[in-house]
Amino acid sequence: MISHHDERRALEVSAESGLNVESGRIDFGPHVSRVKIDVGLSVNAPQSAVWLGADPSLAVIGLEPVTENINALKAGQDDWPTRLDPSLIGERFFLIPVALANVTQIERGTMFVTSVDTGRSSLLEPQEFGVMAEEPVEIWPLALLLSSLMWESIPFVDHLKIDAQGLDLDIVKSAGDLIHRVLAVTAEPEVGQYKSARNSAAELASHMKSVGFVEVHRFMRRYHPRMWKVEVTDPTYVNPELYFSHRPSSLFLYQRG
Repeated sequence: MISHHDERRALEVSAESGLNVESGRIDFGPHVSRVKIDVGLSVNAPQSAVWLGADPSLAVIGLEPVTENINALKAGQDDWPTRLDPSLIGERFFLIPVALANVTQIERGTMFVTSVDTGRSSLLEPQEFGVMAEEPVEIWPLALLLSSLMWESIPFVDHLKIDAQGLDLDIVKSAGDLIHRVLAVTAEPEVGQYKSARNSAAELASHMKSVGFVEVHRFMRRYHPRMWKVEVTDPTYVNPELYFSHRPSSLFLYQRG
């Protein structure tokens, strides 16, 4: 059960990111018809950059806890060819500076900030990467963010992309029943590079099946949704129940790297 204190904290952080908070919920307003969530942005948020470039009616909530990565995103000067336009931050892209994990309330934890590539930083201790710092961070369950959304203003979240370095499955689990408010989920399997990771492809597939999701290419072959464009490299799953209750005529699912 999410406490009132945690709800207030989530809304406070959301408002600081530029999100509009009305009547105790995040309200996207009439100019936004689609919402996606990007967990793990690194220094350039490439997925969000592509999403926002493809759809002017889209808003993206991005979660990134590492200060160095946040500063790089705001500066917009990284060398990666695909990177977020910093002018979108606070306008169509809303940066929440917290980590997600399978917790039941807001907690404090430590990010292992990896050297060479800070995009490999994790709440789990790396086994194959050097660590240049241990940074204190705030940790939320995904359910806290999802429960903060005003569902009257959007019917569902189009796409939840997770790249959390060994914690992707834990983050999906932390959504609880609210995962059924998400149409598509992309998560990266990872078991060998971080200590205590329980995030194999088999475990991820088993859990997504248990909550009613179907692998995206199997879904496409079975239901042939028109005007869907799917370009993903990591395992991606679709919620058939949500699809049939809303029947979105078009959808752009993109994830690379």
